[in-house]
Amino acid sequence: MHAEHARKRRLSVHHAGAAAVPGFGYPDGMSAPRVRKISETILDFGDPLLGQLDAALPLDVIRSTLKIVVTVWNAHVMAMPRWGPPQFLADLHERMRDPQMPREMVEAMRTLSQRRLERLCWTCERSS
Repeated sequence: MHAEHARKRRLSVHHAGAAAVPGFGYPDGMSAPRVRKISETILDFGDPLLGQLDAALPLDVIRSTLKIVVTVWNAHVMAMPRWGPPQFLADLHERMRDPQMPREMVEAMRTLSQRRLERLCWTCERSS
């Protein structure tokens, strides 16, 4: 019974957000900002590809498209300084230069990489 109570407490603290952390709260009348789920962020990130899909397409096509989205997402995330050398991003760029890679696949990866830089890279230098 104690384990169940502890689990529920962890969940309620997790869902309550920063307001549940002692010494960190919001003024009266303000609530903690909504925390976006990673799944929602990735689907939004992949919208240029996912938005072109038709529900009538075979499931393996939809899965393959989602796999491209997640691969590009992960390559960029793993290139962040906290994860060490950006090997996955280097691998992605190498795949994009492979003459055997279908042009559509290269364009999809390029589109998503550009979207990542434009919308989700707050520390990157932007050219004016």
